[in-house]
Amino acid sequence: MDILVTGNVSIAWSLVLGQAITGDSYADVSAAYSGMQASTAGTLSGSPALVIASGHVAASAGSKSSVTRGLSARYPITLNAAGAVRANGTLTLLATSTGAASTIRASLSWREIR
Repeated sequence: MDILVTGNVSIAWSLVLGQAITGDSYADVSAAYSGMQASTAGTLSGSPALVIASGHVAASAGSKSSVTRGLSARYPITLNAAGAVRANGTLTLLATSTGAASTIRASLSWREIR
């Protein structure tokens, strides 16, 4: 996981499992080569089931920062019996600025074990 703050305000981030999101729209990452889906839209609802990792990334008008974090554990990213997205099968990266609005770029990498 990589997070880069391009704005002028520091952020707090959390990588969570089981965060309910409403109004989201999932799309295949790669229909031919992956079983994963991604969404960048939606509204958070409630609290996540589990916080896997968290931290801060500093930034100011004169300085930008980034963080790279590897995760070595396996997490069950799965659908429900009907093939729909389930809350405890979703991995969500949450980012909140510590003051005024800020801008970030983030990426997640994974290996699928079938």
